[in-house]
Amino acid sequence: MFLLHFLFLLSLSIFLLATIGKIVKILKLPVNLRVELYPIPGDEIKGINYNNHQQNIHIFRNFSRNLIKELIYIFEEVVFLKSVWKNNRLLWFGAISLHIGVYLYFALLFLVIIKIFLFMSLTLPLDVITFVSSIMGCLGAVFLIFLRILNRNYRIYSKPSHFFNLVLLSILFFSFLLWVLKRESFASEYIAFYSGLLTFTQFKEISFFAIFHFIVLALFLAYLPFSQMNHFVIKFFTFHKMRWETKTTFEDRKLKEKIMEQWKYPINWTAPHVVEGGSKTWLALSVSQEAHKKTKKDEAEN
Repeated sequence: MFLLHFLFLLSLSIFLLATIGKIVKILKLPVNLRVELYPIPGDEIKGINYNNHQQNIHIFRNFSRNLIKELIYIFEEVVFLKSVWKNNRLLWFGAISLHIGVYLYFALLFLVIIKIFLFMSLTLPLDVITFVSSIMGCLGAVFLIFLRILNRNYRIYSKPSHFFNLVLLSILFFSFLLWVLKRESFASEYIAFYSGLLTFTQFKEISFFAIFHFIVLALFLAYLPFSQMNHFVIKFFTFHKMRWETKTTFEDRKLKEKIMEQWKYPINWTAPHVVEGGSKTWLALSVSQEAHKKTKKDEAEN
């Protein structure tokens, strides 16, 4: 069983390194635009006027965020998929089922790790949790597959990768379900595998169903950071660095330096509102457009 442990550790290493790499890449991205992504949970930033820059600076400098209300919002969003329920009720039924399956799957793993290191005598309802997790995960994944096939509104936006992700999740949960249904020794095999993995010890032979499930799990972990399912990493930045960021350049010197650096970026495209692309920088374009506005204003006044 050494090879199975090695495969699992290899996939876990790929998962961790790729996830860290993703986070580092996001942190190095240019500063996000924050226009029209308010209000912030618990408080509304009132009085925003996009034509009055000085007024907006005053508002943001005197605004304080509410951490408790933000955490409550995040909890509702992650656990109950509140935004999906509000904006796309049909999708929510499949998504919540799939997410409950995933949450129970990793809750089970967390409980087993506690048992291995702290309370070996602790009795856990592993079979029950596994059964519920597997059923919910399978139902959610299969529901979303058929939704993308049968509903035109979803089908036209679906890519092969969407179906591959859902099929992979279906296999992961179905293999878990088969294991718990076919083996009375499921609980002992499950604990033995992770105990051997975490304590670097050999474990007894396990069933074909267990081996198949852990191979699928290893492939899933190695693939996860490179797929569209990596939103578990991106969600933090979406909320805290885009929707809810209220820092001004007066408060944050590093933010000001970043923005000043971005002013130097060249414009390599054109549009009706950006008529001077090519080699010009955003700073040069902004200055020329402000000068153009002033000229137009003077002409109108005269």
